[in-house]
Amino acid sequence: QEQDETNLYFANLDPDMTEQDLRQALGAFGTVISVRILRDPNKQSRGVGFARMSDREQCQEIINQFNNKTFPS
Repeated sequence: QEQDETNLYFANLDPDMTEQDLRQALGAFGTVISVRILRDPNKQSRGVGFARMSDREQCQEIINQFNNKTFPS
């Protein structure tokens, strides 16, 4: 099974980051299809998020800029 190259995984997100914050930060790189931040039953962020961009090149640019760095910088 092939991986979808338009999906991104984020770890160690700021606990106060919202889906809107994530969408806005990624919007500088292209069209954001969807974002999701995992939350516990109390609606607190688990520091993990996912995003789907419109194409692979946008994802690769984000990976190149932020891999092993604080996001957003």
